[in-house]
Amino acid sequence: MELYFFRKINDPNIKCFHQIVLDHNVKTSKLIAAVVGMICLILFLINQFTNASHTLTYPDEYAAAITFIFIASWVCYFAFLISKKVTGEKRTRAYKFLTIFYALIIVISSLWITFVMQHNPSNNMAIFVLGILSVATLWIFREKEAMIIALLILIAFNSGLHYFQTEPCRLFTNYITGTCVTVFFVCISRVSFSVNYNHFKQLKKIEYHEQDILKVNEMQTEILAVVAHDLRRPISNVLQIADLLKNSEATVEERNEYYDMIFETCNRSNSIVEDLLDAARSDESHTTFVYTCMNDFMGHALVQFIKSNNHSHEILFVPPTMKIYAMINHQKMMRVFDNVFSNSLKFTAKNGRITVKLTGDEDNVCILVADNGIGIPNDLIPFLFSRFSKSGRTGLNGEKSNGLGLSICKLFLKQHHGDISATSEEGKGTQIKIVLPREVLHSN
Repeated sequence: MELYFFRKINDPNIKCFHQIVLDHNVKTSKLIAAVVGMICLILFLINQFTNASHTLTYPDEYAAAITFIFIASWVCYFAFLISKKVTGEKRTRAYKFLTIFYALIIVISSLWITFVMQHNPSNNMAIFVLGILSVATLWIFREKEAMIIALLILIAFNSGLHYFQTEPCRLFTNYITGTCVTVFFVCISRVSFSVNYNHFKQLKKIEYHEQDILKVNEMQTEILAVVAHDLRRPISNVLQIADLLKNSEATVEERNEYYDMIFETCNRSNSIVEDLLDAARSDESHTTFVYTCMNDFMGHALVQFIKSNNHSHEILFVPPTMKIYAMINHQKMMRVFDNVFSNSLKFTAKNGRITVKLTGDEDNVCILVADNGIGIPNDLIPFLFSRFSKSGRTGLNGEKSNGLGLSICKLFLKQHHGDISATSEEGKGTQIKIVLPREVLHSN
């Protein structure tokens, strides 16, 4: 177990823990205030009917201490109820003040009773130590709060000594005793904080692991759904064509047509498998980046894309006047551009125009891919980069979509510390914006 005595905590979840601690302290304070208030009321009634206080050496001081505890407890209890009606930061500040205040009430009350029972506290510190121990374990205080309470305890203890005692020897002994008890309070309080904080961290780790497991299970279910839906049909088509080839007396032209259909179906199935593999590799830990001239890389990517796709579109590349460099992984960025270019081609009519523009500034490289195609409906844009999203649509020439391509682009660009976004207007076209940092000098 890690102990947090005088250590700075660098944890993004620390605010969440502080809120949990505050809620815990409020509940503890309200419960103890109600219980202590009821106990004091019972003691009043017992004293009223039996005169039990007359058995004490200092009955008036005892009655004053019980009255103080009774009034303070119920005042704090109702103050918590009133503060609940306040909202925002004011309620938080009120809760913090009341929890510290009531913790001090408990300690001061136990100290008062100790003085009443024994005018020399060093002879019997049982009640005072019990109060200190209760506050240190039942409440969870931050370091500054614990130090403030400790200082106020020490001041109250020393002030009480001068009220009850004047003998120098006894005063000195009790000073030492009070200081030791205060240090004891700080140590127990910090141990209590450390125990609870370590428990909180363990719960957070478990929560994160559960979320990861749920994500993996969800992704596996989605992948199985894609396999069952998108791969079943092409496999069935290939089997039917193979059966035709085997059992029919087809002409050479018909056989060539069948072979082309098999080739096209297999290519489409292979593309789906590649997308599924990319999605499954989303947690890949090692990505190699190379310092690359984006002008040359983009030109090469467009040439490769044009060669591998039969089209009648006008594709225009607008490079900058100067060379722009960035740290990229070539294979993944080729997949990004291939997906983006394919989408533009898929949803742009024949003889349409696709413009690719490369720009850059001191910090980022920007690639704009704009087309004058059919555009994207506004209700689909928020889901465009989600894995297995419902934004997947059939292309103008019947091209199938499995809703994975742009989500994989988003994933790869995130590994590059970059981003991708889209703007579109139905009937007028779509613009995809890719932003990459100039340099990513480490691997993910």
